[in-house]
Amino acid sequence: TQSHADCLNDLYRMMHSGKWYPTVAHLRRCLAAEGWNLVAVLPAAPLPLTSRELAARYHLGVEDVVSIRKHLLRFKAPDTVLKMEEDGFCAFLHYWTYVCTPLPR
Repeated sequence: TQSHADCLNDLYRMMHSGKWYPTVAHLRRCLAAEGWNLVAVLPAAPLPLTSRELAARYHLGVEDVVSIRKHLLRFKAPDTVLKMEEDGFCAFLHYWTYVCTPLPR
C-alpha cells in the first residue's frame, strides 16, 4: 500500500541511502508507460532488515537508529512491514516479480 511504501521510503531517506520503494500500482503505471504488458505480479518472500544490519550497512550511529525508530512509530505499520524491537526495529521489504511482454507497436 502507499502508506507502507511511505514508511519504508522515510526509512531510506533517513538512512541517506538514495533508494526508494515503489508501490505495485506505481510500477504497473511505469511499465505501461514504457510499452510493457503486465502479465502477472508474483510475490517473493519479504526481506527482513534489522536496524542493526542497516546501521552497519549505512554507517548509522545509535542516535540515528533511535531517531529513525521514533519517526517510524508514527506510521503504525503492521508487523509485516515494520516490527519494533526493544533496541531498534526490523523492516520487511516486500518484493514482487513482474512478468511482462512488450505491447504491440
